[in-house]
Amino acid sequence: MSFPTDLRGATVVISVEPDPDNSPAPFTLKPLAHMVHASATDHSAIDMGTGPVPSLSGTVTR
Repeated sequence: MSFPTDLRGATVVISVEPDPDNSPAPFTLKPLAHMVHASATDHSAIDMGTGPVPSLSGTVTR
């Protein structure tokens, strides 16, 4: 990517990343996602909607 980046027509995703993160790919947990409209204006706020899976569950063991 080169900056400033034009994200019109793209999907913006906020993902939760593990630590340590051994992969350059986005992690599976994506709680926020939004398709940026092609007519979006520069420097405007974007209301993020729920991600591709609206409800997540799991277990953690030590």
